[in-house]
Amino acid sequence: MTPEAIQGWRLRAHDDPLDFTRWMFKTMHGGKFTVTPLHRRINSFFLRLYAGEIKRGIINIMPRAGKTISVAHFVAWGIGQYPDSEWIYSSFSSELASDTSYKIREIVAHPEFQRVFPGVSIAQDAKRVDHWRTTAGGVMYSAGSGGTITGFGAGKKRQGFGGCLIGDDLLKPSEATSDLLRGKCNAWFSNTFKSRRNSPETPILIIGQRLHENDICGFLKSGGSGEKWDVLSIPVLDAEGVSIWEEMYPAAEMQTLSEADPYTFSSQFMQEPSPPTGGMFETDRIEIVEAMPAGAQRVRAWDPAYTNKATSCDTAGALMAVFEG
Repeated sequence: MTPEAIQGWRLRAHDDPLDFTRWMFKTMHGGKFTVTPLHRRINSFFLRLYAGEIKRGIINIMPRAGKTISVAHFVAWGIGQYPDSEWIYSSFSSELASDTSYKIREIVAHPEFQRVFPGVSIAQDAKRVDHWRTTAGGVMYSAGSGGTITGFGAGKKRQGFGGCLIGDDLLKPSEATSDLLRGKCNAWFSNTFKSRRNSPETPILIIGQRLHENDICGFLKSGGSGEKWDVLSIPVLDAEGVSIWEEMYPAAEMQTLSEADPYTFSSQFMQEPSPPTGGMFETDRIEIVEAMPAGAQRVRAWDPAYTNKATSCDTAGALMAVFEG
């Protein structure tokens, strides 16, 4: 690559989180960070949050889509823009949170980062991976959801961007079916995590796959925090059955998953969680009767297939009866 091309990449990386991710990923790992429409939509959301257009944001996205890599590079990019910015990052385990904090630190400490953002560096006495500082007074703090966050807040009390609170997969998939554990996660957000803002203007970003109707995202979207949230929900398949990232999530495989495990597919991959007992009809409330009541009116309902693809659902019809309303 010519010196001119390298400088062009550095300029683009300075101005845009996605170009920054691509350039640093190539520089640090020697590989290509695959960019899809999915990643461009996430990047646009990041930029709106950075610009102050979004104060409370939720991104729902399928697993293994490069979510945490994107978040880590966005944080590093934000530190490059404002070296004194203050961040709190949390995930469902303190180990995962510390690992992401370490990755962000590695990016900021890399020589190429210094070339994209001259003069931005990590304080020499900042040895911990879960709590470190920049020489400009910026702070990165990580913690597991459910844990304590004491003595530190996120964001600056000023006009313009000053940092962010980020919750990345705050609830473990295996805990999603527990009313108790979901409730603990939602209460921790309200009582601990949300209170770590240094200013009402400090943005909060929650990102992760949907796991249950009443998971943290469902809790917030339904008004659990008393705030309005901007939501970016990205299903793996569109209305035509086309995958948003065919190489990673082949439409045929997604259709097979939807038939084999419809609950997991609808929640984690389509971002539309339904009750385990059923979506429109709760199966545990359906009674078995000996015969149809006399005087009931038969009704046929159809759900036609509008496309004729291998991944299309079949036309389905249900014969029902209406009795006394």
